[in-house]
Amino acid sequence: MIAGTCYVCGKPAFRTCLLCGKASCREHLDEKGFACRSCAPGAKKNRASKGPGDPGGVMG
Repeated sequence: MIAGTCYVCGKPAFRTCLLCGKASCREHLDEKGFACRSCAPGAKKNRASKGPGDPGGVMG
């Protein structure tokens, strides 16, 4: 089921960001598919959050 089009690139989006609700393609979500690049701009692949005070990670 397509959620819409990715707000970044316009490709079909199958998920939405859990933080802001924007439709995003796999390429523009963090590795686990939880947050978009706007909500987790410092997130890198294979980098989970170390806790609430870690702005570079994503929930995990």
